[in-house]
Amino acid sequence: MEVINATPHVVNVIGGIDIPPSGIVPRLETTEEKNGVVVVSGIEVPLFEQHFGGVVGLPEPKEGVLYITSLVVAQAAAAMGRNDIVAPHSVRDGSGKVVGCDGFILPKT
Repeated sequence: MEVINATPHVVNVIGGIDIPPSGIVPRLETTEEKNGVVVVSGIEVPLFEQHFGGVVGLPEPKEGVLYITSLVVAQAAAAMGRNDIVAPHSVRDGSGKVVGCDGFILPKT
């Protein structure tokens, strides 16, 4: 199976596989609207609602190809019926920093 990294980062699979970014970076369309403020140390900081729309920049399915994306894109793609989109299953060190992945997440709706 061909695996295409559709994230902007190298995907380090624990065990010695580094999958470089392909240059394809699908995203979710978003809209935002101001919805109030919160006061932090005496300064008003705006609050925004963010609404997600459709996936943009995602290639059409190809036989024998698996695309790695962010988890939110993979979840949205699953809701569209795609089963060729996965996200890294991250492994973190003791301080919470991502050190690689030990597999892929295939979201289900």
